[in-house]
Amino acid sequence: MTDLGRLPLSPAAEMVAVRAVDHRDAADVQGLLNDLGYPMSLDEVHSRLRALDAERSTKVLVAEGGDRVIGLAVIHWFELLEKPGPFARLLALVVSNRARGTGVGRRLVEAVEAVARRAGCLGMEVTTAAHREQAQGFYEGMGFSTGESRYYRKAF
Repeated sequence: MTDLGRLPLSPAAEMVAVRAVDHRDAADVQGLLNDLGYPMSLDEVHSRLRALDAERSTKVLVAEGGDRVIGLAVIHWFELLEKPGPFARLLALVVSNRARGTGVGRRLVEAVEAVARRAGCLGMEVTTAAHREQAQGFYEGMGFSTGESRYYRKAF
């Protein structure tokens, strides 16, 4: 989904390293999840990172700026019955308040797209809350579009 018409990354985003999450990142991950509206204890963060790490078809990536994690993305891919290859879902994307608008989110999405391509995925989808208009504009700018499908959810 490379768009040659995109603006270049900011100098700050150019200096960001995207890498696999490490359990030493848990406190920063906790802060990012809190920013996104999902507060949890540090023990819960460690537990969830362990569970995701055990999933062969799930990767958690972080964007590191300086000595801090300033962004997080989670990708999961799965086989489809009706199509000849796996499909990916961007499960989470969050950039710290101080780094938003600098290109860090774009770096993370491009990194998860690369993971999806290496896994042989046919494409990638993402969901976002209706009230997150800024996120919707971001995803559209990254080449995502709303489809004809509707997303339904049922809690247990």
